[in-house]
Amino acid sequence: MSDAIVLTSQQPGDGRRASRSSAPQPSGGDPARGEAPESLVPSGFEFEGIVAFDGAVRIDGTLRGDVDGRGRLEIGPGGRVEGDARADELVVAGAIEGDLHGRERIELREGAHVRGDLRTPRLCMLGGAVLDGRCDIDRAD
Repeated sequence: MSDAIVLTSQQPGDGRRASRSSAPQPSGGDPARGEAPESLVPSGFEFEGIVAFDGAVRIDGTLRGDVDGRGRLEIGPGGRVEGDARADELVVAGAIEGDLHGRERIELREGAHVRGDLRTPRLCMLGGAVLDGRCDIDRAD
C-alpha cells in the first residue's frame, strides 16, 4: 500500500473530510502475538471512500465505502460500515450494511448487527448477534 489515510474529526455540520497522503501505510498489530489492531477509523471519526489494508485494523467510527484487506478487520461495538467488507478474518461487534467475505473466518460477537450476506469457510456467531441476510459457508478461495 503506497498511500496512508489521514483522518480528521467531523462534527455535525462540519465540512471536513478524510484525505489521502503519500506517507507509507503502516501495517496493523498482530492479534496472534497479543498486539492490538491499529485503529483505521477511530471513534468519533467518519470516513467516506474505499479502504485497503494489510495487517490488523479496527473500525470504531463510521466508514461509508468498501473495505478490502489482507489480515484481520475488526468492527468495534461503536463501529459502523456502510459498504462491503472483505478480509482474511472479520470480527464484528458493531453494525454493517453490506456483504461480508471472510477468506478464513467471520466472527459475529454480541451486539453485532449485519444487514447483508456472509460468505466464509468458518463462522462463529455468538448470542445477541443479528444477521439479516444469507449465509454461505464454503471452502476458502
